[in-house]
Amino acid sequence: MWLDEIVCWDGDEYILRRTALWRFVSQGLYPFIVSNGYVLRGDVKEFTSSIATLLYRNHGQSCLTSPAYNVGIEDDDHKTHYYHVLSQDKWDELWATWSVWSDFTGPRGQDRQIDIQEYCWSQLNLDESSQTRVVEELLGNIDEGHDDMLVRDTEPDYRFS
Repeated sequence: MWLDEIVCWDGDEYILRRTALWRFVSQGLYPFIVSNGYVLRGDVKEFTSSIATLLYRNHGQSCLTSPAYNVGIEDDDHKTHYYHVLSQDKWDELWATWSVWSDFTGPRGQDRQIDIQEYCWSQLNLDESSQTRVVEELLGNIDEGHDDMLVRDTEPDYRFS
């Protein structure tokens, strides 16, 4: 099984791919998205499973020819803001720390990084994300007399167990 294959982690540790995925998502990717003001649709386990599925389906393919995965959210203003908040510089910082395993260092590693960056957009819960309020304020869509329309800034509740 693909998840039970041994992969190289950080050049000198050999672990199951499922362990590498869990480390990457639970300690790297999920907190990265949340710390930038976004809430994901599922919990960390569901998100890890969806990232595993994405990597499996797109394995060995160019990001330009990999199957469509960016469906569901069609909002240009919010998507533009997402790419502003999660800039390529921020993604590069994440990859500098977390692309230490063979799925990201191999011949199609950069393709998988691009897939993940794009895929994360499709997994956002914009209704619960504090960045939604920022966009709405920028667009002038918030009536100051109607607080019930605001997205509340709350601390995310994510557990890694």
